Amino acid sequence: MKVFKEHKHAFIFVVFLMLCETAVSLSVPFFAGKYSEFFIADNSGINQTHTIILLLWVALFAAHGLLRFLSTYNVSLIGARLMAELSCRLYDHIQVLPMQYFKENKRGDVLSMLSNDLAVISFY
Repeated sequence: MKVFKEHKHAFIFVVFLMLCETAVSLSVPFFAGKYSEFFIADNSGINQTHTIILLLWVALFAAHGLLRFLSTYNVSLIGARLMAELSCRLYDHIQVLPMQYFKENKRGDVLSMLSNDLAVISFY
């Protein structure tokens, strides 16, 4: 559809954010395992290596949260823009319909199409 093609770059950006989020999410257990491995292997207590791995782990959690926020925000933003654009296109289309269309169709059906049908589309 033409509407989706106009937002192609935004969709690509969101997919990139989601892929980065997935990569960071998968690396968190890896660093948890490395931290556990170093902690078990070295009985001398917490040293600089433990601190670095722990800080990397915390940074990964922060990066994961930021990437999740950005991807969710951008998906919502794209969805809202698409729904606004579809709503405007539907309204413009109804404006140019001949008067005969409004004589043959009930006013409630036209209003339902304007409000309810777009709301139904937004849930999918």
